[in-house]
Amino acid sequence: MKCLILAGGSGDRLWPLSRKNYPKQFMEIRKGRSMFQEAILRNIPFCDEFIIIANKRHESIVKAQLQDFQDLKYSILMEESPMKTAPSIITLALNFEGNEEFLIVSTDNVIDGEYNSCITHLKEVIKKDKIGVVATAPKEKQYGNHYFEYVGGRIRYTSVWGKSCYVDCGIMGGKVSVILKNVDHAFIEQCKNIRISENVFVESRDYVSHLGMADVMSTEEFEMVLAKVSCQRITDIMSYYNFVGRQEDNHNVCISYNCKDVSIINTASDRLVVANDLKNILIANTKDAVFITRKDSKTGVKEIAKIYYQNEKKFFDDYPVYYQDWGVEESLSFDGDYKVSKITIYPKSVMEDTVAVGTCVNYYVLDGSVESVQGKEKEARSAKANENIFFKSGVSYEITNSGRRAVTLIKTENSKNFTSKAVEKAEEGCFVKLKPELKDYVWGGTKIHDILGKSIGRHDRIAESWELSAHSAGQCKIASGRYKGLKFGEYIDVIGKENLGWKAQDYERFPLLIKFIDAKENLSVQVHPDDEYAFPNEGDYGKNEMWYIMGADKDAYIYMGFNKDISKDEIRERIKNNTILQVLNKVPVKKGETYFLKARTIHAIGAGCLVCEIQQSSNVTYRLYDYERTGYKGKSRQLHLDKAFEVLETKKNKTDFKAQYSVLEFPGYRKQLLGQCKYFVATKYIVDGELSLAAAGASFRAVIVIDGAGKIGNGHISYNTGLGDTWFIGSKEIINIKGKLTVIIASI
Repeated sequence: MKCLILAGGSGDRLWPLSRKNYPKQFMEIRKGRSMFQEAILRNIPFCDEFIIIANKRHESIVKAQLQDFQDLKYSILMEESPMKTAPSIITLALNFEGNEEFLIVSTDNVIDGEYNSCITHLKEVIKKDKIGVVATAPKEKQYGNHYFEYVGGRIRYTSVWGKSCYVDCGIMGGKVSVILKNVDHAFIEQCKNIRISENVFVESRDYVSHLGMADVMSTEEFEMVLAKVSCQRITDIMSYYNFVGRQEDNHNVCISYNCKDVSIINTASDRLVVANDLKNILIANTKDAVFITRKDSKTGVKEIAKIYYQNEKKFFDDYPVYYQDWGVEESLSFDGDYKVSKITIYPKSVMEDTVAVGTCVNYYVLDGSVESVQGKEKEARSAKANENIFFKSGVSYEITNSGRRAVTLIKTENSKNFTSKAVEKAEEGCFVKLKPELKDYVWGGTKIHDILGKSIGRHDRIAESWELSAHSAGQCKIASGRYKGLKFGEYIDVIGKENLGWKAQDYERFPLLIKFIDAKENLSVQVHPDDEYAFPNEGDYGKNEMWYIMGADKDAYIYMGFNKDISKDEIRERIKNNTILQVLNKVPVKKGETYFLKARTIHAIGAGCLVCEIQQSSNVTYRLYDYERTGYKGKSRQLHLDKAFEVLETKKNKTDFKAQYSVLEFPGYRKQLLGQCKYFVATKYIVDGELSLAAAGASFRAVIVIDGAGKIGNGHISYNTGLGDTWFIGSKEIINIKGKLTVIIASI
């Protein structure tokens, strides 16, 4: 039986206990575990595989909390934008055989009691080709719960409490064929427009995402499994308090004196909360925020957040615990010149960072052992429990946990810049190193790690490294400075669009996306739409792109455009009989070449190419041919022929895609324009000495290091940099580059 864990909610209603980037299902609900972890734990005996459905922004949290389960077979399917339960469940069901059994579990409920017997009963119901729903009979109305009731002998969903109601425990089970049989047929057809691409739900039209299972399912085949359990649905702070707030641990740091009907939740164990002479009040205190409200207030947190969100975005969005691919960073204290954090590094994982100039960093190993590498000389050392690792100003370093258990360190940063936030902000400016979002598509290889030095965690292959991206399909993160850990889109919100330059002001979304691409195998034959088609049909930008060949195996090639005029009927026929490549221009490539590709042009990157791609910020790709490869669950990857034919240019290509611009000589560097269009411009600088560029004013700039090593700065602060690094520089910042290195600088 497959267990579907529904973990995609936002959980804003529990603020400040939960945040937009730290929703309620991942909060600690009992000592050491969350509702998400509990949902997995109690179903391990019954399920052979777990399929976790979560929002893309919470991927790192999901992976972090799965660390506690050894040998668990699971996959994570991510929603790019929030969806209710029905679209994701039905889309997933359409990818399985009809006799597959689903156990569908929400992460909103805390359940105690005889759980095993109720699931055993549920499995018997499933065998009868019925849909089992788990419920319990409460003695009184329970705050926040949903209910079932019998009407005319049939089960019906209801949100209104009555004496004949049963609490919905958020658990449903059934065969795929039975589930689909009881779902509205028109809704199923709509869900066929949703595809699972590289473990992400991609919705071509936004018209089904707002529906839950109760909205689309007939209850005719439902059979209630009455369980001897207690169930509390956690929906807001009061329901959380009803379950957690009265525990003894909470009262150790709370005092209520001469109060009536006052509830206190305090998650900051080092801070005492005292309430005196109050009535009908709820107090929720965390490390960085406190919420005080009348219990009968009609104004909720969401209404308050709408008014004050822009000024206090950090507090509404983020919790002082940051989940990364390599582990977890928890802020402990900030006092004058010192910042202290608790660092947890997962097994077989690598943490990378760069020490800001004027700052030093020390790591104290609490338990386990680690290896560290620092500087361009790759100086190595190891450290075990109770030992320290020290890193000097400006050095880049890695800390590796090669063991089978997570290790914990205390990180102390010491800098004169911490004393004054104004000074720190002035020196750092809008100048940051970026940490990429990695994509492990089926055709990827190991060059992004082996050549570019990227930390790829537990991945055995990486196809793309999204170096500069604010796109919802994958955002890079800030890797340096005081905003380290923020997603790039969040960073833009903090610094303001004025620092992107005047040319970026009219863009609704950040306009540029930069990737490294490692094609161990051929990429699919594909086409991208232009803005004219993409905006009304996909709600996204079109895609013009530029490829800089960073590396090419012997006989490597790319495909670009048709080598003859061709009809759409012939294209369809050639796709069917696997001869489509015969009518494409096959172009041999070598390192250092640049190719510019307009939207609507058929193309493919061939095996053996390592590419730096600069493009419009779009993730719209229409696949025409994929060599009959398989993707998720062994199924062939989806083709998008109808849409492709709406945008495809079918005339013989007469354009030389290869860019050939002169190299200009200057003291300390050489300069070559690589490509330009109305959307972006890219220039290569070969530095052997020093390069200084004035503030651009009109546009931000991205600096991608494609060879060598040196230093990069903005006149106030500087960092070491090398092959594979990508930096974002605001429109008001100068750029200083010193050393022997080659960079591409892109702007709009």
